[in-house]
Amino acid sequence: MPFWVHDYYSPSAEEGIVKKSTCYESSGPPDTIEFKRDGVTIKVIASELETGVYVFVRLHIPKGKTVRLESPTVRISTTPGSITADGSFSPNLYTGQAPWKINEAMIGDTKESTIGFFGPKTYDNYYSIGATVIMDKSDKLIIYMPAFYINDKKVQLPEIHFKKDKYLELFAPINC
Repeated sequence: MPFWVHDYYSPSAEEGIVKKSTCYESSGPPDTIEFKRDGVTIKVIASELETGVYVFVRLHIPKGKTVRLESPTVRISTTPGSITADGSFSPNLYTGQAPWKINEAMIGDTKESTIGFFGPKTYDNYYSIGATVIMDKSDKLIIYMPAFYINDKKVQLPEIHFKKDKYLELFAPINC
């Protein structure tokens, strides 16, 4: 039987919902934390790099909403009150997505897809940003996200705690 065992960071935070990040949330470890703020969905994942941590954020923004960051800086510590390390977010661009700068507003839209086994499906514009934070490896992280402005209303996410954990997956290559 093909098994895949790997390390990942398990998230937790007030008002956050823990989800899986792969195969439309049906496979993989529960490595994503999701927040809903004023109709906008914000998902955060932390992953270990050789030289530190990568913080990935995906925003689903519906029509009539705009989102911008107060600052492009994300801060990470290993324990409350410990020394912090900072990283700067930059846009992750997908095929067909218009280039944008991190200090620009992310414009929402809601579209309908006519392709689907169970009929039409609506989906929101999505944007993703990522930051590499150079720091020593740690089994525990606390991520402090910058504030967001949703339609000019300031929104702050709570601190997000990540704890290194192991995940055992059966039939990993065919789980999607």
